[in-house]
Amino acid sequence: MSAEQGGGAPRTTSRAAVPASRCYWFRAKPSGLGWDLPLCWQGWVVFVLALVAIVASFVLFPPNRQLVPFLAVHGGIVLVVLMAFLWKGEPLRRG
Repeated sequence: MSAEQGGGAPRTTSRAAVPASRCYWFRAKPSGLGWDLPLCWQGWVVFVLALVAIVASFVLFPPNRQLVPFLAVHGGIVLVVLMAFLWKGEPLRRG
């Protein structure tokens, strides 16, 4: 008899029970705000690509000669990585 038919309390899911189709790329930090190192290869790809983009920006837009493009590229990198954290990262813990 199911919970809808009055056969007892409804089943609840805990935070630890993650569907197999939901794989987080980044784990939330246990304390504080933010995410930890990647959990799977997709997260490592995002991590490495961001590092490569930062190094390349120093070569392509030297900050002592092209400060505005340099800062714009770094701002874009930060936004893309933040979007990846929000989209594929574990929900942040409160408190």
